[in-house]
Amino acid sequence: MTRRIGLALLGVVIGAVAGCAAGSGRASEPAGAPVDRAAEQRAIAAAGLPECPRVDTDAVGTADQLPAITLDCLGAGPSVGLSGLPAVAGRPVVINVWASWCTPCAAEMPRIVRAADAYAGRVDVLGIDILDDRVAALGWAKEIGVDFPSLYDHDGVVRAKLPIPGPPVTFFVSGDGRLVHTEYGEIDSDAKLAGLISQHFGVAL
Repeated sequence: MTRRIGLALLGVVIGAVAGCAAGSGRASEPAGAPVDRAAEQRAIAAAGLPECPRVDTDAVGTADQLPAITLDCLGAGPSVGLSGLPAVAGRPVVINVWASWCTPCAAEMPRIVRAADAYAGRVDVLGIDILDDRVAALGWAKEIGVDFPSLYDHDGVVRAKLPIPGPPVTFFVSGDGRLVHTEYGEIDSDAKLAGLISQHFGVAL
């Protein structure tokens, strides 16, 4: 009995650290379903997300940099090449991977939003919506109050290049383009997020 209880508790801890299992509860359309472009455009307008930054989609990442993957903007704006992101302004970037079906993401996202506002002009914040339905994701972003741009990775292609067992995952990328830290699972307080930014970027509130 004691052994069974111990194993059950271990499973709970592992699940909490890993966040949502990739694809768990995924709010995606059936395979081969037609995309309602008009509905997507209405959702983009309603969400009011900032435009994605204009980034060189041909930039090539090195071993310690973001991969050379181009993703569509979730809202309005151009597609973005991940490896060229820090070159936009030379600022460090916090990249938060989320999904509308991910319960820990809903708890974490207000902290990411507050950080984006608090560090504006010193640290950039970008989201990646993964394995999701676009309209559902845009509605979720509006409801939560997301006010920074996000990319859209419907098929989860970024997982082939970055360690993403399931959202939420947060990447900390220095101003010279190096991936300096990966935080798995929910960042459960504003203080913890501020501490990570201070530790890895040297930027204080």
